[in-house]
Amino acid sequence: MAKRRSGQMIRRSAAALVVFLSSHGSGRAQDPPAPSVPEAASVCLSCHGPFGRPDNLDYPIIGGQNAAYLASALRAYRGGQRTGEAAEMMASVARPLDDRTIDELAVFFASLRSLR
Repeated sequence: MAKRRSGQMIRRSAAALVVFLSSHGSGRAQDPPAPSVPEAASVCLSCHGPFGRPDNLDYPIIGGQNAAYLASALRAYRGGQRTGEAAEMMASVARPLDDRTIDELAVFFASLRSLR
């Protein structure tokens, strides 16, 4: 059990580091711009796990999903059209999101495909 917790902590710490580093440049002029991580992604990562791959199998994998699907799902949760166990919780997360933020989140999580 301790080994599993340790592994989970390492994965979560690594994911947090990646998110932090990708949102902060190194300051060197020749570096390309860091990929933009939407501020709202931290809320998603808290349940859906590092790189959009949760340790808890009750939450779906969103990393690497199709961006159009993710955006559509978030808009449906926001509008109350999605039902199911997670609908109320997801609606409370999606309600404050505007269309631009939803699109940014969808593109960000779709881009995590290479990390699968």
